[in-house]
Amino acid sequence: MDSAPAHPPDLQADLLEEFKFIKIQFLPPNTTLLLQPMDQQVISNFKKLYTKALFERCFEVTEGSNLTLREFWKYHFHVVACLKMIKKAWEGIVPVESVVNEIVSLAKIMGLEVDNNDIDELVQEHSQELTTEELMELHCVSATIFWCNKRNAESMGNCCIVH
Repeated sequence: MDSAPAHPPDLQADLLEEFKFIKIQFLPPNTTLLLQPMDQQVISNFKKLYTKALFERCFEVTEGSNLTLREFWKYHFHVVACLKMIKKAWEGIVPVESVVNEIVSLAKIMGLEVDNNDIDELVQEHSQELTTEELMELHCVSATIFWCNKRNAESMGNCCIVH
């Protein structure tokens, strides 16, 4: 299991008495994205698409009527409607290959010589986790730029130094 709040660390002790055949192991910190690829954007995109489908359904049902949101939830939101929205959201998740092909097409329209491998390499380069030092340096630079812009400073004399 990952370290989600729904998975308390003492879960195994709680379950051990009744379910001795279950062994619970937690993933090491900061490995969920590497070991559980569904967490890498698919779940996030699915939730957004589901929310969009839910809002669309709510709008369709309540538009042009005196129906309140409370009445919508009470009388028009049921398991069948929910399953249809789940289906719609899941179908909205596009395979990575088609997204990459679209990116390559756009790049070629802009006159760039790019292929699928170039896009994969670009994504890989930008998906590397930053070190603590790199994060501190980025934070320092953005904070310095913010304050210098705010003060209309002529130069960035108060730059942070990261060791």
